[in-house]
Amino acid sequence: GLHSAPTGQDSGTGLGAPRGHSAPRAQRAESQPPRAAQPHATSLDDFIIEAAGDATPNAATVDEYLEDVFGARIVKDLRCHGPHAEWATRVSGLEAIQKLVKKKASESAAAPVPTGEAVHWREEGERLALFRGCITVLARALSDKVVPVYLPATALLADLFSSDFLAPIRSSALPRAAIAHFANTLVFRSGSSNVRAREESSNALLHLARCESVGCATIAPYVTRPISNTRQAHAVIGRLELLRTL
Repeated sequence: GLHSAPTGQDSGTGLGAPRGHSAPRAQRAESQPPRAAQPHATSLDDFIIEAAGDATPNAATVDEYLEDVFGARIVKDLRCHGPHAEWATRVSGLEAIQKLVKKKASESAAAPVPTGEAVHWREEGERLALFRGCITVLARALSDKVVPVYLPATALLADLFSSDFLAPIRSSALPRAAIAHFANTLVFRSGSSNVRAREESSNALLHLARCESVGCATIAPYVTRPISNTRQAHAVIGRLELLRTL
């Protein structure tokens, strides 16, 4: 299984990680993209993505799966929602996962070529398990209405799709397959009225386009779809600027 990650505050059975720095103090929320622009809420063989309403997999199933990957404490932080919930707790959960991803990436950078076939398969299996768990988290976190939660999610995305982290699984088709679960949301928010959300969404899409395991050809179909919000100048300008940069 997954191991060699930091331990401490996490009391679950998965990968524990210390909390990162505190989240921004100001809370700002955005409207969600239209239903057609949302990632498909379904469970595939490659990924477990939480479905809406009474469909499966439901929240309990997803949390049980994530506890095996990240531990109970992180999963509890990520699930902190509701009218009285502290959104900064969700940020802490995302930052804890980001530390795990960074640690794995640094291990690959220090020893990019595993020694022996058994070591190679173990490293690949562990990296794929962590990658799948992160996609499950990102599919929900990138749809968070609160901008200070959305921004750390884009930061986690960038680290997850770094060359060092993907090194053991660079021959896998999973990085490209994962894009379908959040690309529409990134494109939608690249036209956000919030400047930071707009900039970081565009940066995330550009990062994926430059990533060898994804590529511009994978991103382009999402970016070139008809824009849904043509009455707002920021939405149109954001999309045009993204297309120009690509």
